[in-house]
Amino acid sequence: MNLAHKDLPGDVFYNVLYCSHATDLMTENELARIVSTSQRNNLGRGITGLMVYGGGMFLQWLEGPRPAVEALMTMLSTDPRHETIVRLQVLEGLKERLYPSWVMQNLTSEHYLFNTCSSTSLLS
Repeated sequence: MNLAHKDLPGDVFYNVLYCSHATDLMTENELARIVSTSQRNNLGRGITGLMVYGGGMFLQWLEGPRPAVEALMTMLSTDPRHETIVRLQVLEGLKERLYPSWVMQNLTSEHYLFNTCSSTSLLS
């Protein structure tokens, strides 16, 4: 799903990479609902990113305006579907997005790990 607005030259972005434990195993339908809701909500907030779910864990990359990302992180901290949120990385002052056209993309853990590893020298 593409963003409805265009980023402007000089925009500065903020990102958070976090992981958390799912409180229950998620079904494909539940994940699809999370992604659909996230896409709808993130579109108006200027947030892009991706979510990976596997083995009872979430990994999520969020990027956009700092106030919007932090407001979402506050909401996520009260979401009963997961617990033990750990911020793995927080970056400020970014000049561009890593995922500019993904208001929320869901990747399986197998897809994410394969593509991440295959694009590095780990498989060489």
